[in-house]
Amino acid sequence: MRISDYLEEYAPARWMRGPHAQTWLGTIAGPWPTLPWPRRVIVDLPHGDRLVGLENRPQSDGEPSGVVVLLHGLAVDAEVPYVRRAAAQFLSSGYITIRLNFRGAGAGAGLSSKLYHSGVSDDLAAAFEDFSERYQGLPMAVVAYSMSGNTVLKLLGERPQESRKWLRGAVAINPPIDLMSVARNMDLPGQRLYHRCFARLMVRQARINAERYGKPLGEEIAGIRTQREFDTLITCPDWEFEDPTEYYIKASAKSVLARIEVPTLILADEDDPIVPFDQWKDVQCPDCVELVRTKGGGHMGYVADRQMPEGHYRWVDHALTQAVERLSRPPAET
Repeated sequence: MRISDYLEEYAPARWMRGPHAQTWLGTIAGPWPTLPWPRRVIVDLPHGDRLVGLENRPQSDGEPSGVVVLLHGLAVDAEVPYVRRAAAQFLSSGYITIRLNFRGAGAGAGLSSKLYHSGVSDDLAAAFEDFSERYQGLPMAVVAYSMSGNTVLKLLGERPQESRKWLRGAVAINPPIDLMSVARNMDLPGQRLYHRCFARLMVRQARINAERYGKPLGEEIAGIRTQREFDTLITCPDWEFEDPTEYYIKASAKSVLARIEVPTLILADEDDPIVPFDQWKDVQCPDCVELVRTKGGGHMGYVADRQMPEGHYRWVDHALTQAVERLSRPPAET
């Protein structure tokens, strides 16, 4: 069953109409699955920085179906509910799951000199290289949400041949491939609540990481109210961007999408209040990339009008394992 089939079968919930309701309630509401206690997987980066992944293995005997790396969005970490739900879904289908924290986030707080940004594709390259050696013989795929979707697509386009050695398939859900377009959208009237939420969470992450690393941040970060302010005061100095404009341009995946060679599924919603759908205008995707256009799902909401077989209402969660299995097949079987 393809994603397009789910669009026909599962309409957006009538009791959660509108992009903002789907975005807010769809992201924070349950189910919140309980997972087995994970094993920490450490990925070494240049200059002593490290990433931390949380590995869970299926309880059943026999060879695992494969490895799925799950990547969180902006301002959260690998314990966020939507990543845990995906992990539970894949574990039940026999996959090893690795919920990877970006630099300085979650379990990785205090292990890096600086916090991640939206285009840290080199960090993912180091992780995928490590995992391909660690789990030799098992097919590996990645599922990336929002910000990390951009990061993954950027990596796939920058390193197409290497990516084919690491990954059988990739899924990007509501990725912001044009960060300048997102920044302009976030500057519009009516976006204040999103600004405050992201800025508050990013400041908290940056402060925790810096304090645990032993280099507390200055008090000026207390005045940050928008993502652009955060990028001006924190992201750009840390990563040596001249200003947010240079950062948004260089960190975006849009310019390299045409070079992707890994079978990839991209989910983009017309009603996304954070990532404008106009960013896909004039984008040329290669044959191996399937861009699925949805309506009524908001930003990573996708709450359906009726229950899935598992008893919840999130059709994307239900569809993920089948999507990864289809992407991971050899070309003759796809």
